[in-house]
Amino acid sequence: PKLLLRNKFMLYLVSCIAMVGITIIIELSIPDTIVKYLPVGYVATEFSFKSILESTTLAFVFLIATAGYRVFKKWLQDTQQIAAIKEATLKEELTNLKNQINPHFLFNTLNNLNTLIATNATKASAVVLGLSDVLRFYLYEADKDLVLLKKDTDILRQVLELAKIRRDDFQFAIAINNNINRIMVPPLIFTNFVENAIKHSICDNAFSFVNIAFSVETNYLVFDCENSTPQHKRAIKPGGLGLKNIQRRLDLIYGHAYKLTIDETENSFTVKLKLPL
Repeated sequence: PKLLLRNKFMLYLVSCIAMVGITIIIELSIPDTIVKYLPVGYVATEFSFKSILESTTLAFVFLIATAGYRVFKKWLQDTQQIAAIKEATLKEELTNLKNQINPHFLFNTLNNLNTLIATNATKASAVVLGLSDVLRFYLYEADKDLVLLKKDTDILRQVLELAKIRRDDFQFAIAINNNINRIMVPPLIFTNFVENAIKHSICDNAFSFVNIAFSVETNYLVFDCENSTPQHKRAIKPGGLGLKNIQRRLDLIYGHAYKLTIDETENSFTVKLKLPL
């Protein structure tokens, strides 16, 4: 079987034939005093076609059985190894995706904080306090596989509060139905949607808004996020982490079990995400 596993098929075949030949020669050499105690047809007792065929068949069945066992065992080991490598790769990719989310939020907030320090010290101080709460969550909760939905929604509220401090013409609402705070969800799974909504909610000469709602529908946790959009759409620079990042995370965690719907109208942009419970 070692030759077979090394893809040396011809050498394996020749070895099998040689082994069968040697087996038959040994059988023909067994003394009659021993043969009479063996079952009929168990070994070749004379050089005849029937006797040789029976012995050869038995030998090949044994060889096929041993080779099959070794090949199956090797396949099982390879399958387990591939699964372990795949799992490790997915975990590493998930970690990298999480690490990309943190700077994305941090850079946006620090950029606005720099402006507030020069124009409004009170608001700048409030942003620093709010940012510390968000970063504390990133440091102590984001590395977990699951967190309470309440903790995640608290961070979403803090992120929206930070946006409201920076923008006087901004308002938001968070609705949580059916007492679902105890549901466990992957950390930061909704953050990118909210950040994206805040970023693109700025309207021309009008109040901008972001409305968020959580509910349960037929074994699904449903997340709705709607934001206002300007009448004159600005070009979005390619290459941002945003939605591509979060969709990749969803694919890795849920496979095809989640449902994501994105809808854009003249005045709003809506995301509906359904996660299996």
